[in-house]
Amino acid sequence: MLIRFEYRPLAIHRPFHASIARRKCLFGAFGSGKTYALCAEAISLALEQPGSDILICRKTIGELRDTTETVFLRIMPPELFRACLTSRTGGHYERIVFPNGSNVRFRGIDDWVKHRSLNVCAIFYDEADEFDEETIRGMESRVRQRDLTKEAIDRGYTGNIDRRLTCFASNPRGRNWLYRYFIDPRTKQPNSEWFRSTSFDNPYLPRDYIESLLDQPEPWIRRFVLCQFDEFGGQIYENWTWDDHVIEPPREGWGSSAIYWMGMDPGLRATAGLWVVRDVVNARYVGVAEYQRTSLSAKEHTDAWRSLEARLGMTGKIHLRIADPAIAARDRITNNRLEDAYRRLGFRFQHGAKFHKDRIPALGQLIHQRKFVLTKDCPMTFDQIRDYRWEDITPVQRAKGYQPEDGVERPVKVNDHLVDCAQYLASRWSRPLEMRAPKLQVSDEDAFTRMIYTTIKRNIMDRSATTMEPGMVI
Repeated sequence: MLIRFEYRPLAIHRPFHASIARRKCLFGAFGSGKTYALCAEAISLALEQPGSDILICRKTIGELRDTTETVFLRIMPPELFRACLTSRTGGHYERIVFPNGSNVRFRGIDDWVKHRSLNVCAIFYDEADEFDEETIRGMESRVRQRDLTKEAIDRGYTGNIDRRLTCFASNPRGRNWLYRYFIDPRTKQPNSEWFRSTSFDNPYLPRDYIESLLDQPEPWIRRFVLCQFDEFGGQIYENWTWDDHVIEPPREGWGSSAIYWMGMDPGLRATAGLWVVRDVVNARYVGVAEYQRTSLSAKEHTDAWRSLEARLGMTGKIHLRIADPAIAARDRITNNRLEDAYRRLGFRFQHGAKFHKDRIPALGQLIHQRKFVLTKDCPMTFDQIRDYRWEDITPVQRAKGYQPEDGVERPVKVNDHLVDCAQYLASRWSRPLEMRAPKLQVSDEDAFTRMIYTTIKRNIMDRSATTMEPGMVI
């Protein structure tokens, strides 16, 4: 049976499909067709390499089912789909087996640890900026398939898998981990290529859709319409830079008497931790370790923290743990408090500042004074502080007189758990650290001159005191 795959890529996506790089990333604006290109690449690989095991994923199953999976089925030739074996679960297609034995699996990756048993030849990430760097690194070890799938062997195919691929589609999000992986020449991954498309590169978009995009704030347009990597408008910590706030740790380490603090933020989608050490010599605190994981119990978090602290020599040296005061709230169903669960597991947390009006300036002052810096072991924290933004409103909302709730500016609550950790720590420094003033080198002549000046001034004051009339006040 002859099946033709009639997908015709947009002109802007042809270089992406032609690339043979081991890692590929398609940065695309809204409506640029990046999801279509990603799915077409996966279908092409499944057809060209019989017996391939391919994973297509998004952060959650719901998003995968409603977007990526729908596009995949839309561009798949009907006669090909009818010749496939399919399995559905939870309202979506879990797996599609091609006639040549290639498997295409659809998964939500909220926690990569759950997928450690996978053995695939390719992973396709849609909306890759939703994932954190730890997930990508963990899943990369799953791209290791060598033998054909059982379905391909049963159909008489022989040989080995010789092409492996990790492929991403994403909106740009400043200088995040995708930027470092594919664009920054200092950190770019080997055998990788990146491609870019804007909303205007898709000639099939309706005019009213383009006009609706252009009604958004200018920083939003730069990112989501023009696919630019410029810093997104409204940056809160404008002084935060790689050159000024990222350091190399000392070769000899921080010493046996080092004092560490830990900040923790328990979010609904992710729990984060940030460890800092007091750098006495330079009068500052240095972020030395970070942690961000999703969908885990308190015990799983504490087990991971103990392992991290033991590996970095922090055991017994944590002088303060501070967390979001929300851990004191009681769960409406169980009536239990999260801080009690952590206390029973051996982790006692004090409460950080509750309100942004207190937390944001506290960290901002330390950043401005360069009293809070990071080592290169905290890349997620650096990205989150750099990308921390004020909420923005559209021109239409401004024209209608819209104001933020209570007239108070608020930060965008997206991927900010490690920023919150830093803010909780900054709001509870035991005492402000003072930068040591450098000792001035005084010449012998200057020292002699100062001594003469001080002696003369003292003699004048003594003489004035002896000649004062009774009742005179100086």
